[in-house]
Amino acid sequence: MFRNILFPIDFSGISELVLSYVLSIAEKYGSQIYIVHVTRDLTYFTELDIPYPSIYSFNQDIRQGAEKKMDEFCATHLGGRNVIRQVLDGDPGAEILNFIDKNDIDLVIMGSHGRTGLNRIFFGSVAARVTRNSPVPVMTIRPLQALAKQSKGQEPPA
Repeated sequence: MFRNILFPIDFSGISELVLSYVLSIAEKYGSQIYIVHVTRDLTYFTELDIPYPSIYSFNQDIRQGAEKKMDEFCATHLGGRNVIRQVLDGDPGAEILNFIDKNDIDLVIMGSHGRTGLNRIFFGSVAARVTRNSPVPVMTIRPLQALAKQSKGQEPPA
């Protein structure tokens, strides 16, 4: 049913908490897991008279840091599991949607920070954008709320 699962990550603690859901569903369906992180492309700052070489160099540094974090995340949390991982550049929501289309993804599982108010206005919600525009099912997990319920003795949502 779900041959290919996309797991977008941002290297926050939320990503670590969502991973257990991804692994459980992938195991149940024998799915291939794709792990993607998107770094924001900062070249639009060149319009503010910041020299392009400085922005380009900064983008390269960000990408190298993200690739290192991806290696660490996979080594720490996935052991020897066979996953396909990639670091992309651009707008996170748009890049995730493009990845879905180009890679025959059947299901997206991603965390939601549950931002509200000004945080949501300023940072937006990648999960909401992907959910609204995805051609495949998207499972959003708010693991902090699930953990809160567990600590109160309630079962996590199935």
